[in-house]
Amino acid sequence: MFRCIPIGLIVTRSGHHCRRKLSGQVALTGLQPTGIPHLGNYLGVIKPCVDLKKSGVLSGLLLLIADLHALTSMKSTLLSEAVWDLACVLCACLDEGENPICSIFPQSSVRGHTELAWILGSCCSISFVDLSGGVSWLLVLLLLHPKRLAHLPQWRDKSGLHSVNEQAPPHAKCKQSPDSAPAGACVGLFTYPVLQAADILLYGADVVPVGADQTAHIELARELVRSATTRWPALASILRIPTGLVLGAPKINSLRNPTKKMSKSDPSEGGCIYLTDSPDQIRLKVRRAQTDSQLGVSYNAEDRPGIANLLRILSALEVRFVGLELTVPVSNQVAEILYNG
Repeated sequence: MFRCIPIGLIVTRSGHHCRRKLSGQVALTGLQPTGIPHLGNYLGVIKPCVDLKKSGVLSGLLLLIADLHALTSMKSTLLSEAVWDLACVLCACLDEGENPICSIFPQSSVRGHTELAWILGSCCSISFVDLSGGVSWLLVLLLLHPKRLAHLPQWRDKSGLHSVNEQAPPHAKCKQSPDSAPAGACVGLFTYPVLQAADILLYGADVVPVGADQTAHIELARELVRSATTRWPALASILRIPTGLVLGAPKINSLRNPTKKMSKSDPSEGGCIYLTDSPDQIRLKVRRAQTDSQLGVSYNAEDRPGIANLLRILSALEVRFVGLELTVPVSNQVAEILYNG
């Protein structure tokens, strides 16, 4: 497995030393290698990073392939190939150029990630709490401040625990047992935000581009710095409080089921546009996208989710169309922009 792919300038083999070579503002963001990125991944993370790189405000951009995080959701036998797929896509999307320096490297190539995560985890006390209406069996880590890992989006959305408790009848919500824990509710997923904080803090990143749903994780990293430096003052010269940069990326949904997020696990073959799809495949998928029978084009996410989804894609790809009247069907316009792009 590769250790570091430098774009524009040669850096050391390990990403651990990338920050030392840079002066000025440095941005860091991580992407999980869960397969070939799709259009939602591109518009949500990759394109904003490309735009940030071109803006001229940075001296360096560090792109972390979060393969350790991916272990919570995929088989290790598939991980190596997924890391390479993501690395190749990132290299294809990022323009070469000396300024700013851009480095792509896998998280597992730097042991400092797990070492710092252990130190940050040691800033936590352990307590049994009553979570989401009475899941008293769950061992929850309480930080030295009131924030709880169990309330962060990563655990709440991916563990399945929240949905299990919501579906339980009122009289049963306080009687959950360990046997009722969802299969995905692993310890690694629960402590995910601590490792994510270590990813950020290890490189002293000034700016961390994130989606709107990740702002709570950035705040956790900031508070972990305060907790760690209070307990160990010597860390104050090492740990830097990061600033989150909310990307404001549009929510891109499935083309076949526009009420659900675009996903690689979409059961419908035409619901997801991959960055490796051929132009003809892209055109076919978009033209078969679910819309409605109403005349005209209007943005209404509740009543016209299919049209709204295509309009979000259109505005993200071609901002010059925002506010202008469309002279062709919106699906055709999106298809042609993607086909020619």
